[in-house]
Amino acid sequence: MNVDLSAGGIEMHNSKINGGKLEVSAGGVEGHGIELLSDIDIDCSAGGVELELTNGDDMGYRIDSSVGSIIIDGDKFKDEVNLNEDADIMVSIDCSAGSVEISYQK
Repeated sequence: MNVDLSAGGIEMHNSKINGGKLEVSAGGVEGHGIELLSDIDIDCSAGGVELELTNGDDMGYRIDSSVGSIIIDGDKFKDEVNLNEDADIMVSIDCSAGSVEISYQK
């Protein structure tokens, strides 16, 4: 999946995403019941991304945030952080001034 969203919104439900890139400039992306099948890059300039993952415990993260807000499963992250780098699926998040929130479906 490759998405470049400048304005407006995208909403996804119960979807499988086989990697790609999600670029959000000023719009919003919301996903519920999302299963990631391979690596994905999320680049959020000033918009917002909210994803609820069905397989979140299997993820690794590369996080880079300047003044943006990144929350993963309730924990807030700033600056450059790498989590669970040995995971099979990596989520790279670059957040300039927007917000990215990833939660895990219980």
